[in-house]
Amino acid sequence: MTSQTTDQLALSLLQTGLLQFGHFVEANTERSWKLNTALLPSYPDMLWQLGQMGQQHISNMAIDRLLSRKGDAQHVAQATSFASRVPLVYHGRDTGNPVLDLVGAYDVGHPTCLIIDDAATSLADESLLAEASGVGLDVVAIIAIYTTGLSPSSDKPVHLLLDIPAIARALATSGYIPARLADLVQSDF
Repeated sequence: MTSQTTDQLALSLLQTGLLQFGHFVEANTERSWKLNTALLPSYPDMLWQLGQMGQQHISNMAIDRLLSRKGDAQHVAQATSFASRVPLVYHGRDTGNPVLDLVGAYDVGHPTCLIIDDAATSLADESLLAEASGVGLDVVAIIAIYTTGLSPSSDKPVHLLLDIPAIARALATSGYIPARLADLVQSDF
């Protein structure tokens, strides 16, 4: 992502309220920022931009399916699927039977890219990877919308769409937030 793109993206995230700064406590963890990915469908231009960013990542991958969890990541996965024309399989229910829970066209042997929201928390839950494997989806790469401070670790390559510290630095450099706030965001990582 170029600096100009980072600057524009940062400003869009700030102006829409998708990215907020302050004091947030979630799951007993304090942060100086919050990304409201649940609001993405309300901002179709931003959702489309994230879908195009996802498409850019998968254009270099030998995949023929996308896979997403229920929830916020599913919106970005849908936009990425539209942008790339790669079919999407998504987690639709929680019956415990992957054949019933995973919705979409698949059969054995599909190289797949998993799209998740937070790399730090989503990668700790390997149940979706096990379900995908159980129906023949071979997850070979992962795209995360963001990470909440921990470096994503996986035996598969992980690509981040939004680099929150870089976005905060861009906002501080442009004068939209104080430099001290950008420093606080950096310390969350």
